[in-house]
Amino acid sequence: MAEHAYESLMRRAYQDFESGDLDLLAVVMAQDVVWHEPGRSTLAGDYKGPGAVLEFLRQLRTRSGGTFKIEVLDVLSEPERAVVFQRETATRNGKALDAIAAVDFEIHHGKITEVTVYQTDTYQFDEFWEDDLAARPFGSLVPDTEGAIGSDVLAFTGAMAMNEAMLGLEQCPGCGSKNLIPVRAGEQTNFFCDVCVLCWHLEHGRANIVRPETCPGCELGKATCLGAAGSFHSRW
Repeated sequence: MAEHAYESLMRRAYQDFESGDLDLLAVVMAQDVVWHEPGRSTLAGDYKGPGAVLEFLRQLRTRSGGTFKIEVLDVLSEPERAVVFQRETATRNGKALDAIAAVDFEIHHGKITEVTVYQTDTYQFDEFWEDDLAARPFGSLVPDTEGAIGSDVLAFTGAMAMNEAMLGLEQCPGCGSKNLIPVRAGEQTNFFCDVCVLCWHLEHGRANIVRPETCPGCELGKATCLGAAGSFHSRW
């Protein structure tokens, strides 16, 4: 595909979404497509396969009473990749959403294979979709579309996960903050975010959230994390 063809493919996909006939989008998705949606709302997580991705997109419309709209601001493309800058608007339960996001698409053989969403304000996006985020217990998990995720960690994959061989975690996968504190926990290094008070561990190219109640302890002191967990409910 020529470089401009990738932009055309994405613009056509967005037109299909806007038309409301979401089944048309299945045509441009690979059978093993994966969609990475950030945040801690019940919509966040990894969606695997065209069926799961389309159901996620339908939920955006259903939960907003059909008001969820996307305005394409710009499309940057190169061979096998396109990044769409978009404005998202919707209304729900007396709340209004007006957010900017960047969506990174990987494209192979004319099919979308992987999608990673970056919200400029993850807090705002989460709060719009949840009526009471504070009621969710610390460390509560988002269902995986292919089965339950382990009880101790919530894995974030794709572009937001950093490989262990790299220097470290550049930003918090939960809130996007760069205020990360590297801490030693036994033989491993974790990364504590002093904004959303989540702690992350890198393993095999995945960023996993560490629950304070199961953490063996680190140089910050376990009381610090447990105290931070208490303030978690006021933030999420």
